[in-house]
Amino acid sequence: MTGEALPLDHLGLATPDLGATSCLLEALLGAVPEGQAIEDPLQRARVRFLALPAGPRIELLEPTAGGSPVFRVARAGGGLHHVALQVATLDGFEAWCRAVGAQPVARPAPAPAIGPGRRVAFAFAQALGLVEFVETPGAPPLAAARWPADWRATAGAAMARIARLG
Repeated sequence: MTGEALPLDHLGLATPDLGATSCLLEALLGAVPEGQAIEDPLQRARVRFLALPAGPRIELLEPTAGGSPVFRVARAGGGLHHVALQVATLDGFEAWCRAVGAQPVARPAPAPAIGPGRRVAFAFAQALGLVEFVETPGAPPLAAARWPADWRATAGAAMARIARLG
């Protein structure tokens, strides 16, 4: 495996109640809110970031519509929705996904919760789940990302083994 590790930007948690989850994480983890919640039209959700004393930031996402990408996770009580990684640019995102075998879920688009002029894109990676890529100045280029050549075969075999358990 060659290439660079992509820095972890944040963990996205879907929640049915942004305020209650924020209070819980503030008490349990010492999380500190980064500003007020904002409406994100891409996610159809209220979004708020929390900084942790150590570790990645947490993005809380509360759906504002039934068609929100976070609706199902929030309706089930909430939990991890995505892992977000930093990349220098999202130019060539779909071609990169095809090359490594990840499934693009959302094309690069502006992300008001991340900041002006920055874009995000989402891809699904079997055995990992939903991955958000966040444009971040100074981050490694997407094309240089480490991505194991055999990950699809390994993930596919693991998923087949799990299916046989049921």
